[in-house]
Amino acid sequence: MITLSFDQGTLLLDGLSQPVGQTAQMTPPGFIPGFIMDERVGAWRSEAYRYRDAVLWLRGRKIPFADRARHYDPQELHLQPRAEIQLYDYQEQAVAAWRRMDQRGIVVLPTGAGKTVVALEAIRAASRPALIVAPTLDLLSQWHKRLIDAFDIEVGLISQGVCDLRELTVITYHSAYRRMGEIGGRFGLLVFDEVHHLIAP
Repeated sequence: MITLSFDQGTLLLDGLSQPVGQTAQMTPPGFIPGFIMDERVGAWRSEAYRYRDAVLWLRGRKIPFADRARHYDPQELHLQPRAEIQLYDYQEQAVAAWRRMDQRGIVVLPTGAGKTVVALEAIRAASRPALIVAPTLDLLSQWHKRLIDAFDIEVGLISQGVCDLRELTVITYHSAYRRMGEIGGRFGLLVFDEVHHLIAP
């Protein structure tokens, strides 16, 4: 049986044989881009962000598989806004562009232009468990409050010894770096605040 699993922040695709003549460092033509054979475990491995591509590739070829990578209920997360989120035209354009890019991308707006509101709308539109990653404790607290104010749902918090994991959870970059291998499969949407911090050591 072919299985797709989440393994310490990566994807493992097990049970799909390696084509004859292919080396461990090569991705076979027509195979899922980005996967390489991990000889240590005898399975194909890739970055976890390729989850959607892997699922669509398997489904498109009508290959039956067990999905053990997604650790959350596939049912939509129904977020009921306490107040309707009002977007300016440029914010609506940002959300529309994000949708066109398969719900991936970076929103670049000036300070005070409402990137948080764009993110709140993206969270509502995605309707999946979401992890919001913030660089500082101040921003972590601000996000936690904004999410509580925006939606009728309990909001989790992971930082400084607190580990309250919910379908909407806020975490610092530092804690996310340490814990993503454990909790990464629990969320269908990642929001990085101040995303330029993502590449920092």
